[in-house]
Amino acid sequence: NSNNNTTTTKTTSQQSQPSLLQRLAQVQQALLKRHQQRGSPGDEFDNSLTVIAVGTTPEGMEVTAIQLAQPQSGVPQLPFEQVTVLANVSRQWTVETAGEAEPSSS
Repeated sequence: NSNNNTTTTKTTSQQSQPSLLQRLAQVQQALLKRHQQRGSPGDEFDNSLTVIAVGTTPEGMEVTAIQLAQPQSGVPQLPFEQVTVLANVSRQWTVETAGEAEPSSS
C-alpha cells in the first residue's frame, strides 16, 4: 500500500506545477519588472516570446515556431492573448530515406 501512497503523492505534486505557458508568462513578467527597474522611461518593452518546439518519431520529425504576446491574467490556462504560428516544418521519411542517412559499412 505504501507504493499507492507514493503514486498519489507524485500525481498531486505534478498537478501543482505550472504549465509551460504559465511558466513562460512568469518569465515574461520577471523580464518586464527587470526592464522597468533598469530602463529609461521612454524604452519600449517587447512583450513577445518566441518558442521553438521540436518533436521526433520513428516516422519523421516536426519543428514549429510560435510567438506568444499580449499577456493576460484573466484565464490562468491561457496566459497570452495572442498566439501566432510563425513557421511549421515537418519531414516524414521512408525506409529508403532513413537508410541513406546511415553511414555505409564498406
